[in-house]
Amino acid sequence: MLFYLCMKTNKINSTRPSYQKRNWSAYNQALVARGSLSLWLSQEAIASWRAPRSVNCKKNGHPFWYSNTCIVALGCIREVTGLGLRQTIGLSQERFRATGLELAVPDYTQLCRRLRHAKLPVSSRTRLPSGNLVLLVDSTGVKVSGEGNWKIRMHGKAHATKWRKLHVLTDYASGKIVAHHLEDAPRPDWSQTARLLRALPAHFHCQLKGSTLIGDGAYDVKPVRRLMATYGGHALAPPGKAAILHPRDPILTLRNEAIRFIAAHGTTNWKVASGYSRRSRIEATMWRYKSAFGDRLSARTDEAQSSQVSFRSFILNQWLEQGMPAGSGHS
Repeated sequence: MLFYLCMKTNKINSTRPSYQKRNWSAYNQALVARGSLSLWLSQEAIASWRAPRSVNCKKNGHPFWYSNTCIVALGCIREVTGLGLRQTIGLSQERFRATGLELAVPDYTQLCRRLRHAKLPVSSRTRLPSGNLVLLVDSTGVKVSGEGNWKIRMHGKAHATKWRKLHVLTDYASGKIVAHHLEDAPRPDWSQTARLLRALPAHFHCQLKGSTLIGDGAYDVKPVRRLMATYGGHALAPPGKAAILHPRDPILTLRNEAIRFIAAHGTTNWKVASGYSRRSRIEATMWRYKSAFGDRLSARTDEAQSSQVSFRSFILNQWLEQGMPAGSGHS
């Protein structure tokens, strides 16, 4: 009843949405620009390359010579090119010389230490939602150590492969990653939902009232629905095949309606009528992440791996600001 108000008749419109791009020329140029080797630094970045004298280390000693802007710029170059620390320094020095910029570059040991604590700017939202806030949540595995598939196929596995689980929260209106968390323990996917919501930027918290959190069947649990109710929103997840009604529990009102609707019209029609099909956008985010950076983290410590994920998320958001596909299926 609450999210099926668009259903005025018994006839279900199950027509698949069209994903034809209407801005192919501009979007194509944005994709080409992602492979450009041009290095653009604003005048503000050049002016703040050197850290102020008031910025000191956390311990007694020589103050920082390079600012956070410098470290963030070099970290982005490293993740985009996939180079090591030393190669990143060499590439940066060569590009600075080619453009006539007299900017010093830190050595690889200092860069390695500073990248763990770099403060990334919060990406601005390029599109404001026309209605209530819609958040998409999902998780995937990333490899941090282990052997390649070819070696395992030819010679067998000699060492255990270690994976970590990456939880991602994206904004449906802009398609950007707004929160993420990397964990070790093999916990259920829904267990990090509260942590992701707390990690949202400040301007998102004031819009959580009336918001919708969309996740797959792993998020069809009562703690997630109760958590969204405390924020004044609701969770949208497909109930399992063996799901039963709980008419006395007000937290599960939307879930009970979903069970009745699926029993009468089927799961496919429920996804269209409820808006659950919007979850496909986070699947595109996961594909975009792994196609750009792969499924492996090169950092070795937990802190450095979390920092590496932050840089990659920041870069993906910057790419979306350059250009997004527009069409009836990409609103």
